[in-house]
Amino acid sequence: MREKRVWLVFIGCMFYYGAMMGVLYNCTGVLISGIMSAEGSTSASLSGYFTARNFVQAIAMLFTAQLFRKLHIKIICLGAGIFTTGAFFLMPLYRDPGMWILSGILSGIGTSLSMLLPTAVINAWFTKKKGTFLGIVTMLSGILGMLLNPVISRYI
Repeated sequence: MREKRVWLVFIGCMFYYGAMMGVLYNCTGVLISGIMSAEGSTSASLSGYFTARNFVQAIAMLFTAQLFRKLHIKIICLGAGIFTTGAFFLMPLYRDPGMWILSGILSGIGTSLSMLLPTAVINAWFTKKKGTFLGIVTMLSGILGMLLNPVISRYI
């Protein structure tokens, strides 16, 4: 029974990391450019978003590993999804360029959680070839980003 569940966990990691990192992180430019053109925002707002996101992500990574020792993995997964998707759902509501920094902060926290989540899950569920499975999960995020970038840009 555990053997079947291991493969379900692996497939779940692929879809989670593919959606969170492959679509939301790798296709950010496409998503934001559509919002910016609709709202008339400037590229300065965009640079504020990316600066805040990357800075907060780097700082949050210092503490994220500790969360995996203290909280259940389901809570971390839920938190990563709420922070990351919340950052994108708020973007169309912004009327002030400084508000993009708020999305950068939320996205930075969510991304720091999302980046370590597959590593923690694979380490917990697999005993052999952990690096191979993690490499496949990470590769899928790049492939999904590559394939979905033109699709998303067509709809935005």
